[in-house]
Amino acid sequence: MAFASGYFPLFFAVLLLLYYLLPRRLQKVILLFGSLFFYLFSGWQNLVLILCMSLVAYVGGRSIDRKAKQIEATLAAESAWDKAKRKEYRRMEKRGLRARMYVSVVLLLLCLAFFKYTPAMSALIGGGQGIELLFPMGLSFFTFQLAGYVIDVFRGSIVCETSYLRFCLFSCYFPQMVQGPISRYGELTKTLFAPVAFDAKGVSGGLFRVLLGYIKKLVIADTAMIVVQTIVSDAQNYRGAGVAVLLLLYSVQIYADFTGGMDIALGCSEMLGIRLQENFDHPFRSTSVKEYWRRWHISMGRWFTDYVFYPLSISGASQKLSRLSRRLLGENVGKRIPVWIATLLTWLLTGIWHGAGWNFALWGILNGVTILISQELTPLYRRLGVKFPRYTASGCHRILSCVRIFLLMGLYRTLDVYRSVPLTMRMWGSLFDPKAWRPAVSVDFWTSLGLGVPQWMLLLLGIIMMYLLGRATRSEMAASAAKWASGSECAIWGATWRQRLCERPIRMAVILAFMLAVVLIFGRYGYGYDASQFIYNQF
Repeated sequence: MAFASGYFPLFFAVLLLLYYLLPRRLQKVILLFGSLFFYLFSGWQNLVLILCMSLVAYVGGRSIDRKAKQIEATLAAESAWDKAKRKEYRRMEKRGLRARMYVSVVLLLLCLAFFKYTPAMSALIGGGQGIELLFPMGLSFFTFQLAGYVIDVFRGSIVCETSYLRFCLFSCYFPQMVQGPISRYGELTKTLFAPVAFDAKGVSGGLFRVLLGYIKKLVIADTAMIVVQTIVSDAQNYRGAGVAVLLLLYSVQIYADFTGGMDIALGCSEMLGIRLQENFDHPFRSTSVKEYWRRWHISMGRWFTDYVFYPLSISGASQKLSRLSRRLLGENVGKRIPVWIATLLTWLLTGIWHGAGWNFALWGILNGVTILISQELTPLYRRLGVKFPRYTASGCHRILSCVRIFLLMGLYRTLDVYRSVPLTMRMWGSLFDPKAWRPAVSVDFWTSLGLGVPQWMLLLLGIIMMYLLGRATRSEMAASAAKWASGSECAIWGATWRQRLCERPIRMAVILAFMLAVVLIFGRYGYGYDASQFIYNQF
């Protein structure tokens, strides 16, 4: 079952009623069975798959935990051992722990790789005739969450879960299964396992966010999608100006689509009294690519940083490479080589995670290279800042920097929609062809994109709405990120002004009714087309 499905509101309404009407001791049981029922809509085979993968992670965590306790018990019993013998014993036994962790994580990743890459590999081997597999909904996010749990148990940063049913609730909690956020066990379970009392303000505030998510998805993203699909389906006739429109509107589409899905997920969780991590922090305010990826899909960025980049950076191979490169290339350059390689490998894996295609691999490499170039030019930027302090501190400089990053990220994302690297390169080249821009001054060009004047106005109003909401929640998002990083309770998006609305129930009811009307009139029930799936469902 997807959020965009007409069944989801009915499913969630019934679940919410049972959740608060039945005794609190049954809340988590209801939530577990509700989550399993939610995923059952994607097929019973997929439900069996995620339960088996949950069992792999659970057994792996338990095995690691038992081994770690056995090591500590042995060390406590052998008090006569000297420091050197203890260190050697711990080092030798650590290999067994690491082997258990590797086996569990590899099994999980093999399941993901089978569904994600088998069709592409079989098509490559079979000369275009590939195996067709139905990719289970949200499998990547689910797999990463389980792998992160096993690694955290191995590192000793969390306490191993001993109940398989409680673990299934953590792994299968339905709002996060569709497209994240990728939750950490130690963070999500602070509120997931706790009993929840009914809070009318929390429910109405969460409903506000859910409806906002549907407006973003069904009204803004799906309207922009019409233009995007029109341009991509006839790429040769939409060169130059068409590519520029695609660059801009696909950025709007994917942002509204993804943040809309997050609003629905976090709003549903808020109605259930459960806190999920915020996954976006105004990414289009970024002045660098690195900052952009700190603000976009935050939980995924954290996952790749903590479980891929850092382990690569401090691995034995990386340390050997560092010593060798320093000896051959000098201290200044040599110390950078391992960081460059770890960064590029991390971004290559990030690209491959998005899909099995050269376009995704190139997308990842381009982001990694851009970040490295920006890092290496940081001293130059600082010198320019000292030389031109008034300009670099001005609002004009910040606006131009934000526009630059927005356009650059939009340009890279065209690899996602065109899918073909040669075609994308030709389309990028057409941006520098003056003849390809001439159609932009024609009314026929804009009417051929699939939207009439009212729909263009609706799309513009939606973009303005998202901008104003961004301004209204900027300070609270900064506080939310700081609190979540420190391990304290996460601040809620838009808590201040939503709280004020909730204190006036009649006004809140009118606003909610208006938002629902917007969804019903201008969303999936408008224009004669059905709501599409969320973009990140495919990942």
